[in-house]
Amino acid sequence: MIDQRAVYAVKFPHNEDFQNLVMDVHIHKGNLRFLSPPDRGHEITGKLGVETKDSFTWISDHTFAGEWQFKICTIEDFRDSYYRFVCNGAEIAKVIQTTTDLHEWYRKNFL
Repeated sequence: MIDQRAVYAVKFPHNEDFQNLVMDVHIHKGNLRFLSPPDRGHEITGKLGVETKDSFTWISDHTFAGEWQFKICTIEDFRDSYYRFVCNGAEIAKVIQTTTDLHEWYRKNFL
């Protein structure tokens, strides 16, 4: 189930690793919408692929055609590697203690 309040790590089609963090992920009129902080909104045509409790795939038929992978970013993921996707991410990783706090920090600072 897509959680609009969560922060997701994204793996683009044909890439080997996750490349970005996104938020406000939801389906609107059949298209996938999300925000790449600090201010880049995106709308991707396609269809929902496989969905699990903490991840999903989106099959794009146009923009970067292929399978996009989205997984909820945990505080452990953020501290391990994804902090590099954010300005001052190392400092944020030291202050934020839980996954919930991380997602709330993103909403507070970017929505």
